[in-house]
Amino acid sequence: MQQFDGTRLSIIAQLIATAFAVSACGGGGGGSDSAVDSGASTSGNPVTVPSDSTDTQADNGGSTSTAGGGSASTPTKTTIAAAAPVAPSGVYSFLAYEKYAFTVSGTQLVRYGSGSTWIAKTVTNGGQCTNQYFGVDPAPATYKRCEVLVTTTAAAPVGTYTHLAYEKYPFSVTGTQIVRYGSGSTWISRSVTGSGQCTNQFFGKDPLPAVYKRCELLVQASSAPAPSPAPAPAPAPVAAAPAPAVTAPAPAPAPTPAPAPSTSTTTTVAPGDVFAELNANNAFASDSDGAGLECDGRNASVRSLSEAGFSGSYLSDVLSSTRFGKATDPENAGRKTLMVRPNVNDGLTAGAPRCEVSWWTTQPGALKTKTDIWYAFGLYLPNWETTPEEGIISQWHQAGNTVNPFMAIMIAGDRIKFHTGWNSNTNPTQSGNSTRSYYSNGLPINKWTYFVIKAKISPFTSDAPYFKVWRDGTQIIDYSGPLSYNSPTNPPWAKFGLYPWGYNTSSNRWSPEVPTKTLLFRTPTFVHDPNGKYKEADIRAYVKAR
Repeated sequence: MQQFDGTRLSIIAQLIATAFAVSACGGGGGGSDSAVDSGASTSGNPVTVPSDSTDTQADNGGSTSTAGGGSASTPTKTTIAAAAPVAPSGVYSFLAYEKYAFTVSGTQLVRYGSGSTWIAKTVTNGGQCTNQYFGVDPAPATYKRCEVLVTTTAAAPVGTYTHLAYEKYPFSVTGTQIVRYGSGSTWISRSVTGSGQCTNQFFGKDPLPAVYKRCELLVQASSAPAPSPAPAPAPAPVAAAPAPAVTAPAPAPAPTPAPAPSTSTTTTVAPGDVFAELNANNAFASDSDGAGLECDGRNASVRSLSEAGFSGSYLSDVLSSTRFGKATDPENAGRKTLMVRPNVNDGLTAGAPRCEVSWWTTQPGALKTKTDIWYAFGLYLPNWETTPEEGIISQWHQAGNTVNPFMAIMIAGDRIKFHTGWNSNTNPTQSGNSTRSYYSNGLPINKWTYFVIKAKISPFTSDAPYFKVWRDGTQIIDYSGPLSYNSPTNPPWAKFGLYPWGYNTSSNRWSPEVPTKTLLFRTPTFVHDPNGKYKEADIRAYVKAR
């Protein structure tokens, strides 16, 4: 072992002492994953570290020395205790920073560490927030702290849940309830009394990193399945039957009848029944249905666009300035899809940075009323980041005093929302409107989903209006009743794209974390079907093939 003279040992000792002083005074200002620790002042009393401490921050495996210099003491072997158990997931409350004492009531589980690295031990009455006390340094060269376990986080029980809040928002419950936190099939839960926060900190961990989560209230827990019935006893053995008598051969069986014709055949949609369609695989200049574009505060007819699409201000990504145009189908490189991608700072049209395609009332593609029509499109959300606000992706609108669309499809958090409205009063106003809302869970992130609507538009029940919706072949809405407003001078028109209503208001603010939103649409199509020629599968097949 190399020997050092007294002067060099004195210098080393001074450096070690300085390191201790910096460690004891620094830190504590970083982010916290504790529900309680939000920059609270240090509690407890400083812990005196003896000169022969086995604190692994000070022990670098060499000789020990005194802070005042002089000759080194006899080197001793440092014994490190066995690693403490990893801290369980749960909600913790701040106790003390490293090198300080703490107290707890009775016997509690206390964790020691920082960030995502923690160890734990059971403590009675109190202890010291040090490597020595916990037996190991869980995060070397990191300023640590101690926290007491308030409640454990468990996998969410199976049952029926109802929505409470989206991530980063507060919520309240009546009394003490079970609340789960997560998304999709990944959830954790905890018992909540009165109110809480839909955050990683409140639930003690992030159950699904990089995914926008929500909180839901357990309404009814699933009961345990009934036990399987005991097997029936084996039957008593049966005596062997006598050998059968020899008989004449059986006659040949009758021929099997031909199967009944299938009822699942698809009827090809006739071009003459399509009254509006926008297909990315056709040149924009070929559009004959009168589609118009509202985007970045400007208007343009689709047929006037080049194949490069419609550009706005430059955005620092691979798509540069494109706001509306064509993109390669992520699932089929040989096909194109329609793309809209507004930015929160785009120019305003009717008060919002929208990007929508519409078929105005005077165009060939205008909506038809008091007759049976189909409407369908595919939706794909590439690398979509889920945020809590609503954005309308398709709407049927009327001008005049009614203001709101009478049919709207929205992305609402991590669900698809359908809104319908009607008003049969003469000279209707918004205050007299009746509305309904429907929800379909899940967003088509990095995959296609297909919506098919069949409707008859009229504000009067005497016209037998209705509104039916299918998603990927499964019917999700079956409504019979009025649809639209009694405003003959304001006929309806249809739109698709993204309309971030109320984007700068507290009720529906565009989340600043995602300033640009990209949506892909497959061939929005309207079909006139007064004689009932088509089924939902026919319309869906038509759109998917385009």
